[in-house]
Amino acid sequence: MPEAAVDRPLCQPRGHRRAVGADRGRGSGNPGAGCWSGQDILIFFATLIPFGFGVTIGFTPTLQPTVAFKTSRADAPALALLGSMALEGPVIEWVAYHRRHHRFSDVEGDPHSPHVAHGDGVGGAIRGLFYAHVGWVLFSDESAEEEKYAPDLIADPVVLFVDRTFILWAIAVWRCRSASAWR
Repeated sequence: MPEAAVDRPLCQPRGHRRAVGADRGRGSGNPGAGCWSGQDILIFFATLIPFGFGVTIGFTPTLQPTVAFKTSRADAPALALLGSMALEGPVIEWVAYHRRHHRFSDVEGDPHSPHVAHGDGVGGAIRGLFYAHVGWVLFSDESAEEEKYAPDLIADPVVLFVDRTFILWAIAVWRCRSASAWR
């Protein structure tokens, strides 16, 4: 009798025969090792959307309010927590880098400008693009200067707690997203 479509991983075609040892990737009993089941996709989107909102409406405008968008002060801790779970770094460091970036956009002092000090031509554009997206995180020795660019957040005990416990939120995300691998 064929498996129900709901129980079959999405990348395993109907009638698929697994190779010997194919279940080693994610634990025995999973014939579609490395494939995403419906539960995997549900967990992915149930975490991706709130954590993404945590960064886009949490880190940026809530902790760096503008006239166009403000949330209540009571929402800031929850949004900071969700933003931390997006794994983009501790909240105070993230906001300090972001504020510094806006103060020095595309001039010397911008922590992740694709246009400053990467050279001319196609090679400079490629180096700048790489540096702006991941290079500044991996290879920069510039600090976020949190005391200078985010003193208001350092003074907020709840946001400071979320910042100082970032690793706990990172572990919680890992456990949540890998929950289906432990079944």
